[in-house]
Amino acid sequence: MPVVLGQARCLSYGKVIMNQTEYLYSHSEAIPDKAILLELKEQALAQTHPILVQEGNFITAPIIFRDKIIGTLQLHAMDSHLWQEDSLAIVEAVLGQFGLLAENFQLVQELQERTQREKAIQEITTKLQSAVSMSELLAITTQALAQQLAATHVKLELGIE
Repeated sequence: MPVVLGQARCLSYGKVIMNQTEYLYSHSEAIPDKAILLELKEQALAQTHPILVQEGNFITAPIIFRDKIIGTLQLHAMDSHLWQEDSLAIVEAVLGQFGLLAENFQLVQELQERTQREKAIQEITTKLQSAVSMSELLAITTQALAQQLAATHVKLELGIE
């Protein structure tokens, strides 16, 4: 079971913590100050390109997906080196690829959902075509929709003015 990041106090060497929307890797037991991280996150969300923050050895960058900022990436170095421009270029390139792959995953997911929806419609349509009377058509329609959509109540009325 994933550990929720908000509940984590300290990370052991090389431990990865992950949930649906966050993924944190650290090979140090020291976690950067949450106030600094929040401030940098807010700065990144206001930008369309990585922000180079040398104080505290941070890089914060927005994650852009379909021309919309969907999150942030934060990097922190414990030693005294300062991030170089090539570090920023690497971050930009990797996040660009990340955005493209995220879009591909989203498109695949949408296609799978559409395929499932079309399959359900086809199954219900096949059942409807087996009806030999209006009352049977009404019964099959309500039952099929209730079953497919896990509805506890389905009412189909005709002739309402």
